[in-house]
Amino acid sequence: MKLSDAVRRNWLFLTLIVGPTALVLAGVSQIGAQTETSRPVGHVFVAGLVALAAILFAFLLLMSAHRTGGGAVVVLALGCFAVGMAMGGHGLLTPGVGSMVDNPWAERLPWLAVTIYAATLALGSEPNGAVVHWANRHRGLLAGVTLLATGGPLVVLTIDPLRFGSTRYQWESDAQTALTSIVVLLLMIAGWGQWRRWRLGGEVMLLALAMSAALTIAATISLRLSDRWELAWWDSDAYMLVGFAGVIAAALAPSRCHPRRPLALDRALADDPLVHISAGYPEALRALAREVEAKDPYTHGHSVRVAGLTVRLAVLLGLSADELRTLARGGLLHDVGKISIPREILNKASALDAFERAVIERHPRLGADLVGNSSELLDTIDVVLHHHERWDGSGYPDGLAGREIPLLARICAVADVWDALTTDRAYRRGWSPELALDHLSENAGILFDPDVVEAMVNHARRELGHVGSIPIAHRRVERVGAMHLL
Repeated sequence: MKLSDAVRRNWLFLTLIVGPTALVLAGVSQIGAQTETSRPVGHVFVAGLVALAAILFAFLLLMSAHRTGGGAVVVLALGCFAVGMAMGGHGLLTPGVGSMVDNPWAERLPWLAVTIYAATLALGSEPNGAVVHWANRHRGLLAGVTLLATGGPLVVLTIDPLRFGSTRYQWESDAQTALTSIVVLLLMIAGWGQWRRWRLGGEVMLLALAMSAALTIAATISLRLSDRWELAWWDSDAYMLVGFAGVIAAALAPSRCHPRRPLALDRALADDPLVHISAGYPEALRALAREVEAKDPYTHGHSVRVAGLTVRLAVLLGLSADELRTLARGGLLHDVGKISIPREILNKASALDAFERAVIERHPRLGADLVGNSSELLDTIDVVLHHHERWDGSGYPDGLAGREIPLLARICAVADVWDALTTDRAYRRGWSPELALDHLSENAGILFDPDVVEAMVNHARRELGHVGSIPIAHRRVERVGAMHLL
């Protein structure tokens, strides 16, 4: 991806985040923060809508979590439920409604709401965190604690709002300023995480969550700039209502990947980039993938694993979202040319003769011709055509060497070899991970890009634990016939 494209997309993100807040600031400066609109009953109605929307979204999240067990979904669901309770209390404690007297809790509870939402949305952006894993294991306990911690105090406050904390403390203003900075930072982190995932596959839920983060930032700024009944004070509730309405609409909308599963919200909070990329696969790619599966189920399984591994290596190498998307598609289709290779050659248990080897080596060009017929898949041609090139120029089909080989093809080459070596083939049993890693390391700078091999080593050690060296004698025994299809 060109640098200008990356800069443009970053500016789009900043516009998304800053836009609603800019409208708040413009409104305050043009209309004036002192313009007041005292409508107690109307405020109860608006705050109640926010509360209902937050609780409805929490319910939709819990429905998804019940099916998938996603810890990040559980955390966000309980956070949204707490937000709903806090905003409900914010409305019920509105001074002037019935016999409700002036009290500071009507102003404190929305701060509690935006803080909880910011924290849980940020946690949901890191679904592999320890808090998320703990929440997944203790969902029932956490749900009970959330209900008691929010529902109990709100009941007491609604009955007698002046019983506890009835004094507006001098330090509250400074605390709100500090809290504003923390909430805005958390929401920017969460918004960036959802925006980055949305760019991978175009899932509308991710864009809705990013917009919700932006609108909650604006709501927080509105709270800080205003006093009760000023226009900016009303803006905070309005922004939160629009944000929750957006995520509810996105949650109920069928996705391209799962048109009959509109509540698969665990996908939106998944940490694996391939989950989001696959949601945006064009129909041409899905059609070719189905052909590969029909031709040879083994090749299909291999391609899916290679696609996943290429994306993980690309993340470690710092590639852009566009490059991740191209690499995932190319990895899935890298062996699509084998559709045209006879099964008796693909699955031959003995050594290939010269003619059969030549037939096998045609598959990159055959695959490039197939993907080249679709405008949606043109960006994958380099991966499909060059994933068997080697760093020293000994590969095929063009004998490219070093950095002449496209970077994405070099990444796919390492992932392809790793999966081919560590899985069973018709002509040999799969190697151990240690042995496969030794092979890649020994050939870094010879057959494979050394930077990509380094990323593979780091990934393997992180995922598989410490990977040690294998004695030379064992290595020689296991390598008989190893390169049959490589």
